[in-house]
Formats: sequence, C-alpha cells, structure tokens
Amino acid sequence: TESPYPDPDWTDPVHSSAEEPFRFHSVTMTSSIKPRNIELAGGACGDDPEPTAHPSITNACPDDMADGKVTLEWDLSADDGDFEEDIERYIIFRTDVNATFGPTPYDEVAAGTGTWEDDFIEMRTWPPKQYWYRVRAMDCTPSLSVGDPIAGPYPPNVGAAYPFSIEVQDVPGDAGDTMKVTWAASIDDPANTSGYGADVKEYWVYRSDDSDYRCVPPIAKNAVNASGAASYSWIDDATSSNSAPEYGHLYYYWIRTKDEDGNLSPYSPRYCGRPYRGPAFPLDRHARWVDWGNGEEGVEIWFSENPDNAAAGYDQEKIVYKVYRAHDTTGDGTPDSLVDDSAGYTTDDYIGAARSVGLVWTIGQGSVSQLWHSTSGGESFMDLGDVDSTIDLSGISFGSRLAGVAVGRSAACWYTADGGASWDACSGLATASDLAAVAHVDEDVAVTVGDAGAVFRTADGGANWSSVTSGVADDLNDVAAAGDTVIAVGDNGATILSTDGGQTFNPVLVTTDDLFAACATTEAGGGVTLWVAGENGHVWKSTDGGTSWNLQLLPFASDVEGLACAPGGEAFAIVPDDTDVWTTHDGSTWFIDGDYGGPEPLAARMLENGKLFVVDGIGELWVRDTDGSSWENYVIDPYYRPEALAVRPEIVYLDTEATSWDSGTTLYYVVTAKYDEGDPALDGESGLLPDRPAGLETPDDDLDQVLVDSCNDFELQAVVP
Repeated sequence: TESPYPDPDWTDPVHSSAEEPFRFHSVTMTSSIKPRNIELAGGACGDDPEPTAHPSITNACPDDMADGKVTLEWDLSADDGDFEEDIERYIIFRTDVNATFGPTPYDEVAAGTGTWEDDFIEMRTWPPKQYWYRVRAMDCTPSLSVGDPIAGPYPPNVGAAYPFSIEVQDVPGDAGDTMKVTWAASIDDPANTSGYGADVKEYWVYRSDDSDYRCVPPIAKNAVNASGAASYSWIDDATSSNSAPEYGHLYYYWIRTKDEDGNLSPYSPRYCGRPYRGPAFPLDRHARWVDWGNGEEGVEIWFSENPDNAAAGYDQEKIVYKVYRAHDTTGDGTPDSLVDDSAGYTTDDYIGAARSVGLVWTIGQGSVSQLWHSTSGGESFMDLGDVDSTIDLSGISFGSRLAGVAVGRSAACWYTADGGASWDACSGLATASDLAAVAHVDEDVAVTVGDAGAVFRTADGGANWSSVTSGVADDLNDVAAAGDTVIAVGDNGATILSTDGGQTFNPVLVTTDDLFAACATTEAGGGVTLWVAGENGHVWKSTDGGTSWNLQLLPFASDVEGLACAPGGEAFAIVPDDTDVWTTHDGSTWFIDGDYGGPEPLAARMLENGKLFVVDGIGELWVRDTDGSSWENYVIDPYYRPEALAVRPEIVYLDTEATSWDSGTTLYYVVTAKYDEGDPALDGESGLLPDRPAGLETPDDDLDQVLVDSCNDFELQAVVP
C-alpha cells in the first residue's frame, strides 16, 4: 500500500534515486506459508498465535528535544521459538486516530524480532498528532494473534501551539554569517487558548542544512522566554547558536514551543534562507507590464527600501539595486524560471540598476488637468495627459506605487490602479462641492475634503466613496494622514481629527485663523506628529494626538499655504506670496531656506527620509537632499503650472528591452542590493554568491550567481502582452 506524506518536498531516503525522488511511504507485504506443523491432525498450523506483550515506544532521536522517529519494542509471542513455534513474522499497525486501528498493516518484521523503528512520524501538523501502535504475531496459517496490547500514544502529552507566522532574514552589514528569525507569538502566549498543552513558556529555534526535520535538535543555545509580547526575534550567529551560519549556505528553520508542563509543540512549518554579505534585499518586490502611452513601455519592476539597511548603517541612497533577467536554459529561445536552478542567475543576466530617488506625480494647468510623472526623482518626466478634460484638479495623492486619487472643482474625482497610466471616475460623491485635497491612509483607504465641511472616504482604492460627518460647516482646505490618524483643516480655524482611518471625525480647537495646510507623520516610536498652518506665518504643532498645540511663528511671513513633514522634527512650509520657503530640522527652530532658488512655491511633499520636493509657478521641480544641504531643480514643462504634488518612496526600474520578446513570453527577474563605498564591514551584494564548483552547478561556468530557492522564492515574473 502507499499513502502520501503531507509534505510533498520530503524525499524518502530509502526508495529515492537521484533522478526520481520518492514522495510516499511504501510497504510491500509478503506472506509465504511454511507449515512446520504439517504433521498435526488436519494439516493445520495449530491454534491462533499467542499475542505479543509489553509494547513500548521511545524517541529514536539522540536528542530529547528532537522528534520524528520512534523505536517500538515488544515481548515476542509465546509461540515464537517455543510452544507451537509457528510464528512467521510480526505485523505492525499504526494509527493517529485515538488507538483506533484500520485493517491495513503499516509494516512487518521477521519472527524473532522484538524491535522496530518508525523512521517517519509527522510532527509538523496543527492540531498536533499522536500515534498508537499494535504488534500482532502471524503464524503459518496465516493467522494473526488476538488481544495484543496497544503502545502509545507518542508523544505521551501534546504541547501548546507553535508560532503560525515566521520570517527568516539575512542580517545586513555582516560577514555573511548571521541570520535573523522573527515570529509572531503563539496563540498560547501568554495564556493557552488552543486547548492543547499549557501556557507557552519558551520558544526553541531549530536549524538544519537539510529540508528533513526528523531528529533535528535546536540550534539555539538557549530558549527565547515567552513574555506575552506580540512578536519575538532571535539572531542566529556564533554567540547564540551551537554553530554559526556559513556564508551563502542554504538553511532550513523551524520553531517549537515548550509549555509550562515541559511539553513540546510540533515543529512549525519550514522556512529557509541564506546569509549574504552587503545590504539586505529590498522589500515588496513586484513586476508588471506597463505602457505609459508615450513610447515608455516594458516590464516595470518596483520595490521598497529595507529599513534594516538603515539600522545597519547603510546610506540608503547609495545602495544600488541590481536587476537580473533570466536566460534560456532549455534551448527553446525563451527565458526560463531559475527557481532551484543549480547555476541560478549569473552576472551575465544583469540588465540594469536603480537607486532610491523617489516617485513624483504633479497635476496642474498645462491644458486642463495635466499629469506629469517621474520615476527618477524628477530628473525626467513623462507627460501622461489630462486626467479630467474639462475641470481643473487641485489635489492628488498616492497610497502605493499603483493606487492614486485626484480631486478638484465640482466634486471632480478620479482614481487610478496602475500608477497613473489610466484613470476612472469615482462614484458616490453626491455633492457639487469643490474638493480641495485628498490623502491616503493606506493603499485602499483615502479621504478627500472640500467646501462646507464636506468629507468623503473610500475603502476600495477610490472607486466608491461615502460621506463622513465632519462636524464643521466651514470650507476645508487640506487633509493629511499618518497611519489611522487623519487631520483636515479649513477656514476660521476649522480642524477635524480622526483616529480610525477617517471613519469618524471630531472637531479640535487650534485657532480661529484661516488654516490652509496640514501635515502628519509617524515617529519612530509609533506616535504621530501633527502640523497645521495658515494666516500670517502661523504654524501649530502637536505631539500628543491633537490634544495640545504649540504655536510657532514664521516672523514677518505671509500666509502659509503648504506644509511637508517627516519624522524627527523635519518640517517645511511654503509662503507663495513671499516666494519664500521655511524649514526646521528640530521641529521648533524655523528659518528661511535661502538655497531654494525658485519663484513662488506652490506645493511641497517630503519622504520619510527627509527628502523634499517642491513645485513652483513656472513648471519646475526643486529637490532637496535628505540632510537638507543642497538643492537640484528640474524643468517639468515651462508652459505648465502645477497645482498639486504627490511623492512615494518606491524604487522603479523599467526593462524596455522586454518589448523585443514575442507576445505571451513570460520573463523572469530578481533584484539584489549592492553597496560599494569602500567599507569592508558594509560592502557586498545581497543574493550574489561566488561561483560554485562544477559538482554543485549545471552547466558549470565561472560566473558569480544568484540562487533562488523554492522555499525562499523571490523571483518575479511578467508576461509580454
């Protein structure tokens, strides 16, 4: 009989060959009658066999913190070597259904044998499994013994739940000998809720260079104590582990919990990773086919900075993100997926690179509501045409690389799901009010505000909107969001605040002056800093969620009509009537930034890293670097007057060569992160490994390589339309 294991990646070490891995537990039962007692009356083999006795199960793994194999022992039947002496073999039955056995045997051993090893018990399931065994003697009839006792269960006691969410990451900025394992708390930490085992006391991390978990002991020298935290992390290095990871080696990880009663959970699902040198991989990697309608067409690959790199001391703007496109391995003329390919992506597959410079959209009056977009931080722009052909639009926001909303007069509202290449009209804005501004809470949720206290909210990226009670009747001029905190401001000091992502708002008293601008940013500790500004150079700041406000004056300034801000006290104010821009680096001391060389500033936005973007009245974009020390300016269009500005931190690379492939061709990519600034502690390229010897790659070459493992698949793909 054959029965499949739950894990299709597990390879039966006995029945597999190099060419054909065997995925099933296979048992071949043979019976041959050797009637020793043929001389008995009737030619029978005697009475039914005497049963076995005293079966027991013990862990067959050498470490009592490991599992996956058990040893079964029993006393032989009295008819084995004595009495009738007609025992031919012992038939072994196994079940995981509470000592209830079916008719199908699991294995057999020869007569005279009182021990057997079960070399695979499934210890990676939830809810946990227990196993029971029964050994029955078979004589030459053949007849089976009756009344044989049951051994089990194993394990004798089940433990609490293992963590259900685990992540394995390379640690940036090391010698390629450190990994980080992060997991969400077990559902039984701090108190047991699963009904299995007791409260979680400890977490144990296991590691192997083989995908087979059986008898793998903990790699961690010590447990991570459960403390009731929402998540935990553990560093796999020479200090914390029984052996340090080796550069470029593929490792598999599992986690088990130990409860207050000392019982272990099953093994968690398997995760894997490789330690590299250099910065960590970028996050949120995607690929798509894009046609901007202006000759810019191909596979667009986009991704985000990894904050672990900044924490490790990397200058994020100096990291080079290298893009590789897969080659043809089968000879059919098209690229092939290189997941689990022994040679992987090689340096010959490199096609180009990108850096973190910022994405920019600006909308304004070139014709009516002309949209310009830059994926190069402003160095070059694409004219994406008019979003609305009849109405000027005055507000734009993007909640991701793809999701954006633009609003304007007479409740004009448009949304995009492809980064601005195409737009559709919004639904549900039952008003004729002018809409002044829009802000995203996340990719799906956005809030727009306008005349007479109008507030609308979408939860599907902008397609459908519903009205939200604002509690004010004054015109609202601006809105800003940071996480679930949303603030909107307007005439006569109207200020409303939401802490539930714009579902409800409450008025907040700040001032009675007209307010024209708002900004919100999430600080490193999770708190939100709020800024509002308006008449006569007045700026207010709140660091306690809007309960109290600190007035900050811009001396002799006219009305502040725009704000931008970032964590750590960075803020920026534009005063168009004075053609001035004001800045603060500490959140309290403001000064005119005299290095700005443009005419009247019209809108400003700032990335979380402090990089600043400003558009002016003659169609230019001004960009200030992250430390505020220098400016660059780029011409968008001299006949264009921007009205609104949106920026995003994602990084984009466009593979225009993809247009040379036939329609329907699937193209495959990987992205790495390289640092080469002469710092031995930081330099290197995530994912790139030195060429491996011939025995480890086919076909063999002398090229460095990027290996993609199926258990850690970061390969991207896009189809040529």
